[in-house]
Amino acid sequence: MAARALWRSLGVLSLFATQGLKVSLDPRRKLSFELTLEVGDVLHLLGPSGCGKTTLLRTLARLRAPDAGNLLLEDVSASDIPPPTWRRGIAYLPQRPVMLPGTVESNLAAGLTYRRAQGAFDLQLAKECLRGVGLDKDLLSRDAALLSGGEAARIALCRALMLNPKVLLCDELTAGLDEENSANTINLLAEHMANGAIIFVAHDPSGWRSHPELGAKLREQALEPIPLETP
Repeated sequence: MAARALWRSLGVLSLFATQGLKVSLDPRRKLSFELTLEVGDVLHLLGPSGCGKTTLLRTLARLRAPDAGNLLLEDVSASDIPPPTWRRGIAYLPQRPVMLPGTVESNLAAGLTYRRAQGAFDLQLAKECLRGVGLDKDLLSRDAALLSGGEAARIALCRALMLNPKVLLCDELTAGLDEENSANTINLLAEHMANGAIIFVAHDPSGWRSHPELGAKLREQALEPIPLETP
């Protein structure tokens, strides 16, 4: 892969990695997690409900602090990267994305402001992203508060992809989508994240596994919480 070869030639050891990461899930359990991602990697997090998948994604996005350990983006410690810069590089898509007051177009443009990204809002790119996930460009003028859950999830994906992130964290991105829209969404991910990496959670990963590009790269990692010692 050309992107990976270039990345290696620059002396970068990993695209995204954790070092000794530990996260408390509740007073009785913690999660110990090690990860190294390279360009093109696709990682599916496995585990039963309540094992910490969403908590881990939020920690990787720096929306909560770990109890111990470090995060590295292109070999640079998270402590040396301001949060807005981190969130341009590491985009998190929660199960229930937040839509700001205003139109869909203003929500897409808000991603640039929130993450302090340079450059003007690219309306043509926004239309292409919408078409890629099976949404009409006329949706741009709709009040974002009127979106369905599936529409909001796809708008949030478009908002993230327009920032060209290095790593995408997806929490049940295709849940609630029909087969066609799920396939469209995964196709758009494959197109835009060819030079990045994806970590995802999905109760039904069949669409990911069957994709000709992402499925070939996909690996899985199970999360196993550790009971905390009681005095």
